[in-house]
Amino acid sequence: MRIDSIAVKHLWRRKTKSIFLLLVIVIAVSSVTGLHTLVTAMEERVSREFDETGPNLIIIPDEDTFGFSYGGVTIPAAGAEPVILTNDSILAVRGIHDGDSIAAVAPKVLGQAFLENGEPFTVVGVDFPYEFKLKQWWTYQGEAPRSKEDLLVGSEAARRLGWTVDQVVIINDVEYKVAAILEEQGSDDDRVVFMQLLEAQSLLGKEDRLSLMEVAAYCSTCPLPDIARQISEALPGTKVTMLAETAAARAKIVDRLSRYALILSVLMLVSGTLIILLTMMSGVNERTAEIGIYRAIGFRQGNVFEILLTEALLLGLVGGILGYGLGIAMADLAAPLVAGVKLPIGPEPQAAFFAIIGAALWAVAAGIYPAVKASRRDPVEALRFI
Repeated sequence: MRIDSIAVKHLWRRKTKSIFLLLVIVIAVSSVTGLHTLVTAMEERVSREFDETGPNLIIIPDEDTFGFSYGGVTIPAAGAEPVILTNDSILAVRGIHDGDSIAAVAPKVLGQAFLENGEPFTVVGVDFPYEFKLKQWWTYQGEAPRSKEDLLVGSEAARRLGWTVDQVVIINDVEYKVAAILEEQGSDDDRVVFMQLLEAQSLLGKEDRLSLMEVAAYCSTCPLPDIARQISEALPGTKVTMLAETAAARAKIVDRLSRYALILSVLMLVSGTLIILLTMMSGVNERTAEIGIYRAIGFRQGNVFEILLTEALLLGLVGGILGYGLGIAMADLAAPLVAGVKLPIGPEPQAAFFAIIGAALWAVAAGIYPAVKASRRDPVEALRFI
């Protein structure tokens, strides 16, 4: 009779213990799978949300003569800024080794412009598509700028200058239209006037020059320090500043989630291992006479060892399949409660493969000691229990 057939028949005859062991494996595998799936989905969402909340890096010319600031970064005064950052610098940033990890590069040129009455205000030239991608939280009245004459005006600047949506204004003797006015942001954006980058460079007499660049990176795929270093090497003479708050917040949240998942997974596996080991040891003691008969009719120690491990392997495979499916379902149901949002959770072939094979190996490992004890039973001693 084949070893696997004997193992299946033994499991079938001892339904209660087999079902109990199967439940232990299913609960452990489903808990670890569900937790890992949930944490992975939350990590991806956290990383994606942080990647969408604004710049991670700011690049400015490394200059000691300072003028005014924007976005918490001091910008060199007019006439003091060396020609270091140019439009070609955008391509240089995109061309770094980890350029695929960069979500958006938002170049800016800053300067002072004047109304007809001589009143000064700050102009920020931007590439609007990338600026809107970088600052997805922006809300405004009016329509997004489309032509080079369209302006996006900060709320405080609009109040101070007396501008309204669709109003035509004259700046440095050039006509422009107020396409939109930003809702109050509580930042430097409230106090400036945004216009199309090339138009601002022409208006301010800074053709092909940039004051700074803001960079948003997909930091789930590449560490910020690596990107900052590569940008510094690509643009010598510039200062690359990491926004520590964003990086620290991301690392803190992801680290907590990962540690929690690891600790709980280890506890579940250790508990499950002890339960499987004790249950199989109990089963070995109950099957002393049966083991004696096997040895008496010619089964070697290795055969007895193989029978018990085959039983553990079968339970592990079935438990792994059921546990993985249950774990995915649990993660999908728990996501709205834990994360507060619906997460994209579903079965993945690679994860399923490792979960099932891992469960089988785990069950076999937990059954090694009972199998060794059973295979070493003295057949003469075992036959006394018949």
